[in-house]
This record gives sequence, structure tokens and C-alpha cells, in this order.
Amino acid sequence: MNFKQCTFLLLSFIFCVFICGLTQNEKVLTVWTNSNSYQKQNINIDSITDGQITGEMFYSLPSQEDRPKVKLIWTDSNIYAFESCRFNVWKWTDNRWDNLYRGKNKGWCISNYFFVKNEIFGFTGKGFWTSQCGLYQFSENTGHWNIISTDHTPEQFYSESSFRIGQDTIISLSGTRVINGLSEYLPILSSHAISINSNSWFDVTFETTQIPILSSIKTGTVFDFKETALIRSGEFNIQIDKKKNQLYFETVKKSELLNSFDLIYNDNEKAIVINDGRIFHIGPKPLHQLKRIGSFIIHDNEKKTANDSIEKEKKSSKLVSFSLIIISLVLILFLIKVVRREKEESVAFRKLKPFFGNTLSSDQLDDILGINSQLNYDSSRAKRSKIIRDLNKESKELYGKELISRVRNEEDSRFINYEIKK
Repeated sequence: MNFKQCTFLLLSFIFCVFICGLTQNEKVLTVWTNSNSYQKQNINIDSITDGQITGEMFYSLPSQEDRPKVKLIWTDSNIYAFESCRFNVWKWTDNRWDNLYRGKNKGWCISNYFFVKNEIFGFTGKGFWTSQCGLYQFSENTGHWNIISTDHTPEQFYSESSFRIGQDTIISLSGTRVINGLSEYLPILSSHAISINSNSWFDVTFETTQIPILSSIKTGTVFDFKETALIRSGEFNIQIDKKKNQLYFETVKKSELLNSFDLIYNDNEKAIVINDGRIFHIGPKPLHQLKRIGSFIIHDNEKKTANDSIEKEKKSSKLVSFSLIIISLVLILFLIKVVRREKEESVAFRKLKPFFGNTLSSDQLDDILGINSQLNYDSSRAKRSKIIRDLNKESKELYGKELISRVRNEEDSRFINYEIKK
């Protein structure tokens, strides 16, 4: 394996690791199809999504006049769209949107959608008369939503805003309950979370002295990143540190207030918002620029150790990262070894590398090695033999095997050919 091959191998490995890391999490885009920006097709969606969502996809989205909000979720391979208060699941296939849902139910509003292990999940739902703390899973095979049985399920809880920690845990920041058509907000200092791996709900409590600021979560917009979550609500920007379960806030400048939305794009690292035609770039800020206002705690309902499912995922993530670092170091060391070997190779050795795996005649070998053709037979033979001995000695020292071996000419056994080994 030469230097170029090793370099290509190392770069390919790093690229694959990087890409695989990204594709574990989906990208999310929410658009209001009744906005002027959408109606006039002024949104450059190719630029916002790096070409993953095209204008053809974007401006042919299914939507209802009375429910103009449409949410798109996608990975590198599949793109789905969801209308507000519909069970429809639209998938982009063959240059069009196809509805995978085979039922006729409607009027049920699912709070949020997630990909978990390439499966579509819906998180809590409500209708006009009631709400349900359901975990829904969509089956492309049957074309229907299934309600997953869960443990410690809260009564008639509907999540108004939520974010995810890792691939498994969904945390609701605030919620409502609908009973007989009457809706009420639940206390802001307590909420719920679910582990999809264990299908079990947990209680969440918020500890803060800044209740008015935390109460803004009820009407806020959540931006979910890999290690943080942001909630923008009026003049407040609340930032959540997922690693340490800490809450921070800052006051938003008047020029950055978001009154209404045309579009929200959100991936692991950043968010882009179009608000009344204006574009805003939103992302987490360094914690030292923010004021800490409290923390949140996840409990299980039997009062055992909190955050078990999250800690397991964090440990798994650390193990994967450590393994990737070790593999990268091994490849780098191997690459360094190859580079050193190539630097030690003689000029004659390098001349023969393009002929690895070939068999050469005496004249061909002499021509490559630069042996003067004007020398008599015995002088050429002696010089060739010395060079072959030196090259085989060099190859053994560098690679543990000889480079050139003598073989009889199959057409005329009186002559010797030379096999250049890989």
C-alpha cells in the first residue's frame, strides 16, 4: 500500500465517520404555506438546506387553507412531510409527494414528530374534546399509526413544546390537558419525559427562582440542537444545557424579536428563521454570556436513580467516540510508517514500483534500472545481479520480503525473466 492509497484510506474513514455521525439525527423544517414569502416563492430553500430540499419539493407541499403549518423531517435518504392536525404522512418519491397513510381519520393534532432508529414517532396528541399522552409509531407497511403501550403514562397530557436528549429520551417543557373541550395549562415547574427504548414515562421538575421567565416556555418556540436547546419567547431566550441539565437565559434585543414565522429550519448545529421576510440565524451561545436561572431533574416514578436512560446513552456515545479516536490513531501511525518507508526507498526501488506484479525480460529490466546497453554481456549481467541483490536486501529490511525473483522464460528456457513482486 503506497502513500496515496493510505492517505485515501484515512481520509475516507474520517469522512465516513463524520457523515455517519451527522446522519444519526434528522433535519427539521417547519413552514407556514400562507405566508407572503411562501406564496410569492421568495424563499431560497436550496440555500437554506444545502440542496437537500429543492424548490420543486418545497413549493408543492400538501397543506390545508385552515391548517397552513407543514413540518418536514428528513435524513440523507428519506424526506417526510406532516400537516397540522392530520394523520397524513407524505413521502417524497419519484418527484412527487405520496401519502403513505391509508386511513381516513383527521382532526387529531400530534404535538411533535421524531425519527428514532429510522422509525417515525409521534409525541402526544389532542383533539377538540380531549388530549392523550400517546406515543405513536407509523408503519409504512400497513400505512397506519400504532399507539405504543407505555409505563407510568401521565393522564391526558399533551406536550406544547419538547426537545430530545440523544436518540432515546424526549423531554416535554410544558403541557396542557384537554377535558370535554376545555383546555388548561399544567403547572410550569413540573412536566414529563419518555424513554423510547424502555417505553416508560418519567416525571420532570424544574428548580428556579425565576418563575416568570420560565413561564415564557408555554408560548415559546423550541430550537433543538445536539448539546443544547433554545426556547425563544417574546423578549426572553432560554438556553438548556443538555449535558448538565442547567437552565440559562438572556434578554433578546428588540431588533431580534420574532413576532411571526414564515419558516424555521433546525439541524444539530444551527437554526434559520424567516420572520416577516427577514432572515435570522439562531444558535446556542457560550454559557458565560448567559445568566443561570436553575436546573431540571428527571425522576423515574419509583424514585430510583434519575437520568438512567440518558446516562446510558451518554456513556455509549463516549465509548463510540473513544473507539473512533483509537482507530484514527492506528491509521495515522500506519500512515506515518508507510511514509517513512517510502522516504527510505532507493531511486531504483521507486523506479520498479509501477511494475509491481509484472514479469520483465533482461532488456526491459536493464532499461528501467538504467544499465548501459553498450556494456558487453558479462558486464551487464554482473551489474544487474549486484543491483538485484541490493534491491532484495533493501526490500527485506523495509517490507520483510524480496522484491525481484528470477524465473525461466516459458517460451525459451535458455533465458531468464524477472518477476517484480508486490
